[in-house]
Parts: sequence; structure tokens; C-alpha cells
Amino acid sequence: MKAKPESQRVRGNRSLSQLTRGMLGPLFRKQGFARHEIVTKWETIVGSSMGQYSYPERISFPRAARQGGTLFVRVEGSFALELQHRSVEILDRINTYFGYGAVEKLVIKQGPLPPRIIKKRTSRPSLTKDQKRHLTATLHGTKDNRLRNALHSIGEHVLSENTEEPSPGDNGTKK
Repeated sequence: MKAKPESQRVRGNRSLSQLTRGMLGPLFRKQGFARHEIVTKWETIVGSSMGQYSYPERISFPRAARQGGTLFVRVEGSFALELQHRSVEILDRINTYFGYGAVEKLVIKQGPLPPRIIKKRTSRPSLTKDQKRHLTATLHGTKDNRLRNALHSIGEHVLSENTEEPSPGDNGTKK
């Protein structure tokens, strides 16, 4: 395999989406997805309540057309009835997202959904005793409990980001 000429090489960091865009395009087109956003942004398009229990499988369009297509959606269990009742709303959302009548009909198929990547929650930041005392004293005058708890959480994150761990041999002193 020949190396690319120096002028065509890309320098610097590139995101994973930039690297895979060229590879995934043909795969999505094979499934009828002229634009991959319907798969990658499904929950944004249809809403998290519907997107959580459904997944777009493919789109088929009439010959030589890129509108008025049929979207095949895999749906988990009993949610199919809910999706069927809300199909007009889903079609409106999809077509509004794309800006034209891309999808005209939904075909609902019941079955298991593909596994999804679940984002792990980050652990709660740890503060020193002095930082905790300072944060509690600062928020002492706040009367609303919900507001105080929200500000406390934000304060923990801000203070933990500003805390630098001393490097070995540093003895924790600042210069």
C-alpha cells in the first residue's frame, strides 16, 4: 500500500466522527439512509421517550426519488402500540428535522433493539475539609434548600477542578 503524498496527509488530532465518516457513509446508503443523522440523532429527532424504545433500521424510497420514503423502525415490546398511535407526530418530527418530506410512511417491527452504549457517571468530586467548610459557609445564607443543594453541587465541581494535586517531590508548596 502506497503512503499518501506529503501534501495530502492530515496533521493534528481528528475526531472519531471525522475518521469514520468516509467509512460509514456507504454502509448507511446501503440501508437507504442518504443522511446518517436519522440514526445518530434518532432520540433528538423523535424525543427521548420514543427514541429510547425504538431504532430506525432502514429507509426505502420510490425509484429515483429521495422523498416520500418508508422508514422501518424496530420497536421494543409493547411500545409498538404507543409508536403506532404517535406515528403522525414522528413523521412530522422527522420531516421537520430534514426540512422536506423525506419520510411518508412508518413500518413498525417488534423485536429487540441493538445494544446501546451507556455513558458512565463520573464519581463525585472530593474536596478538602477546608474547601467543604468554605463552601458550606458561603451558602449558609441561602434559604431555599433546592437552590442551596444545586449551588453546593456546582461549587463542588468548580472547587475540585481548581484543586491541583501536588506532583511527587513537590511537597505541596506553590511557587
